[in-house]
Parts: sequence; C-alpha cells; structure tokens
Amino acid sequence: MEISNIIYKVEDHEGNIKKYEKRDLRDKIDNILSEIASIKKIFTHNKQKHAMTLFSVEHEFTAQEYIEHYKALPSHIYGKEFLSHFDETVIGKLNY
Repeated sequence: MEISNIIYKVEDHEGNIKKYEKRDLRDKIDNILSEIASIKKIFTHNKQKHAMTLFSVEHEFTAQEYIEHYKALPSHIYGKEFLSHFDETVIGKLNY
C-alpha cells in the first residue's frame, strides 16, 4: 500500500498555518522561504496518519541530519517512498 493524502502544513512566524498540496508548495516555496517557521508533511499509510517535520525554527538540525533520520525509518511502517526527492529539496532549502 502506497502513501496517500499528502498535505504540507506550513506555519509562518506568526503561527498561521496554511495547507498545500505538493504541486502548490513547489510553485510557492521560493517566494515564502523567509516566512516559514515550520513545514510538516502529513500523509496516510496503512490507514495510519503520519507527520514528518521537514523544517522547524525550533530545531538546529542540518539538512543531512533530517534526511539521514528519515531514511533510517522503517519503510513498512511509513511507506516505501515516504521521503520524496521533493521533500529532500525542501529540507535542503530550509536547513543549512
């Protein structure tokens, strides 16, 4: 079973949250980079909802640390390709 219902929740520095589909976030991310306080990828796999924090101003992880952490998680729980190339790009843009 593949992952489904993918939504990106983007919180700005004032605490406002907007939800984006991948296509919409891809089109807007470069214009909102300075406004982003956190991004979470919300998705469903095996009828369970999962949330992955791709970026948060509360943490000081490098992009590589985020990516290595998520790649180490078991795919049978989170889905075969729960960390997409797009996710890695988002992580790289925001965690440096």
